[in-house]
Amino acid sequence: MVVGEPRVYPTYGDVPGAWATSTKDAHQFIEVKFEEKLYLNEINIYETYHAGGVKRVSAKDLAGNWVMLYQTNRCQNLQSSRIFSPQFNPPEFPVDELRVEIDCTVSGSWVELDAINIKGTSMPKFLPGLLLVNTGQQQDVQ
Repeated sequence: MVVGEPRVYPTYGDVPGAWATSTKDAHQFIEVKFEEKLYLNEINIYETYHAGGVKRVSAKDLAGNWVMLYQTNRCQNLQSSRIFSPQFNPPEFPVDELRVEIDCTVSGSWVELDAINIKGTSMPKFLPGLLLVNTGQQQDVQ
């Protein structure tokens, strides 16, 4: 429901179709899985009610561990919808799962998300320290 294109945005408010937590505290989260693993360069979170409550975004690495990409200690309570694109250092591994953690205590109400999408490349990255060598007769990685 949340993965992909928005259905509610840019409308602001407690609107059917957006995702909301069942409890209004500082320990809420949603985990999403995308169709394709990408080397991330952009995450877009469409917040449509009490925007500003995203406190942490993590990506699942190849070993199944959550790796933090973004974190703030200063959540906000914005009275408008927005596309939140957190700044982060791109991980060195392809990503198809994100965990978005929400703090509802600043707003005192639900923080609602309409959509989460990612952008990146599906092209394999060369590992650091490896050099592609082409001698004309053969190719090898050193």
